[in-house]
Amino acid sequence: MTLRMENIGFKVGKKQLIKNVSLTVNPGELAVIIGPNGAGKSTALGVLSGDLLPSSGTVYFGKMPHNSLTFQEQATIRGVLPQLSNASFAFTALDIVLMGRIPHGEAPECKNALRIAREAMEQTDTVALMEQDISTLSGGERQRVNLARVLAQMWSDQATLPAPKYLLLDEPISALDPKHQVNILSLLKSYAKRGYGIVAVLHDMAMASMFADKIHIMQHGMVAYSGKPAKVMTSSILSDIWQLEYSVHRFGNSIMPIVACV
Repeated sequence: MTLRMENIGFKVGKKQLIKNVSLTVNPGELAVIIGPNGAGKSTALGVLSGDLLPSSGTVYFGKMPHNSLTFQEQATIRGVLPQLSNASFAFTALDIVLMGRIPHGEAPECKNALRIAREAMEQTDTVALMEQDISTLSGGERQRVNLARVLAQMWSDQATLPAPKYLLLDEPISALDPKHQVNILSLLKSYAKRGYGIVAVLHDMAMASMFADKIHIMQHGMVAYSGKPAKVMTSSILSDIWQLEYSVHRFGNSIMPIVACV
């Protein structure tokens, strides 16, 4: 069962933010959306997640329109990490992660919820932050705690998923140092190998090229290019989209886009 959007348009007033966007997220795939500021990346992800209602087009889970599912059903199929996740109350980091178990009907004191929350925090290197007030954490720490919440929501103890689940992540590494960027993207890659469908908005093209199975490049509210990193992340395409001179180098099986300005 794929998660896909077909011919999606989204308007705010008279302003068309995205138009004719078609994009498919396959189970077992880590897809990355890149593009300049204002290209429509976060809007596309918002429509794909169901947080934004499209002006035109349809989002599907398999053959079912997204809006035909209840909120409960959606919450057990896909987890969403928004670009900004600020708590207004004095929750601990553990409280935040435990919120991911609410769609499963598990109270915070439930032993299974506590077990899963701890395991998700181990995976995101946030166990040491469990009892800290979320408002006292750095931006990168909050980002990893909120990712742990999404992982707890989409948790499976099985090595291979019996049914597809999706992680929709808006800039999940933007506030992280290089070590944590690599660790988190490696973690997401391992989830994809277990059968999760993952789509992430990234600005770091080097990280995108190293970890993505598929790249979608957006420009002017549309998907301009889609394909494997080596196919779409060429010096000519990147230079044209970003209006900078890019040089693309190959390191083993990876490619490395570098801004060639001096």
